[in-house]
Amino acid sequence: MDFLKPFQRLPTPHLINAGTDPSCRVSSEEPPARVRQLIGVRMAFLGSVIYPGFKVGIEKPLIITKYQSRRANKLFFRERAMGVHLSSYHHPGYHTNWMLTVDYTRRRTGDGGFFTEFAPGIGLSRTILGGTTYRVDNGGQVSQVALAGNTYWMPSVAVGLGQDFNRTRAQLPLKLYTRLTLLALYPYNGTLHPRTTVEVGVLYSGFSFLKASTCYRVKQRH
Repeated sequence: MDFLKPFQRLPTPHLINAGTDPSCRVSSEEPPARVRQLIGVRMAFLGSVIYPGFKVGIEKPLIITKYQSRRANKLFFRERAMGVHLSSYHHPGYHTNWMLTVDYTRRRTGDGGFFTEFAPGIGLSRTILGGTTYRVDNGGQVSQVALAGNTYWMPSVAVGLGQDFNRTRAQLPLKLYTRLTLLALYPYNGTLHPRTTVEVGVLYSGFSFLKASTCYRVKQRH
């Protein structure tokens, strides 16, 4: 079972299976490093300024790289992951904003579990106006418009930090985090309309039926 040694920092609930994949090798001497990893489920409280909302989604791990320091006997992990999320916040009297986003997360985690992350993304925003909206046709007839609002492209960039309890003695498949996101609605009156959101939530990777193929690599640093 020597081929499992590079994964000894991953507890059993996360390591599903190992297989050969030359694209995941660090060098010709490295063992195969394609593993079956559990997909994370994200649940968070989200707010824009003081307006409350929520966020749910999933995060698929793509690449996990374990860096080992020979001199200091320390290690850290770098992770790349793809996420799909649905979120919303309600601005009373203005609108409710529904957002569907895809993001690419780059995360650095220390041996103790503390991590920082950076996540650019792209998505669609659908705003629903907060008041009753009416339409007047060419004949002068007035009718009420249901779910009136607008649809926008929505680029975004997020920075965050948190604690990965899978890297602690508890070895729980859980990340607790907070994120600050800058997003923009386009076209908004012919230009970009910036917004910020803050979220506090968890990323849980303990559902055995949600699995993904992940590249796991080991690199040495002097």
